[in-house]
Amino acid sequence: MRRLFKNSLFSNKNFAYFFFGQSFSTIGDGFQQIALIYLIFEMGGSGSQMALSLFFSVFPRILLLLV
Repeated sequence: MRRLFKNSLFSNKNFAYFFFGQSFSTIGDGFQQIALIYLIFEMGGSGSQMALSLFFSVFPRILLLLV
């Protein structure tokens, strides 16, 4: 089994740190979006306010990905 990962990218310690750090960061971004929607809901926001906040958090990503 060790020979299988010998030439893998995960054998490079720096790449493994980068990969797992980026993975945890992506998971944290998802939790942040859920927490923001929950906060708006708890503060008495309507469904349209939750949808608008989600739109404005996703819109810059979509715009920059097109570029």
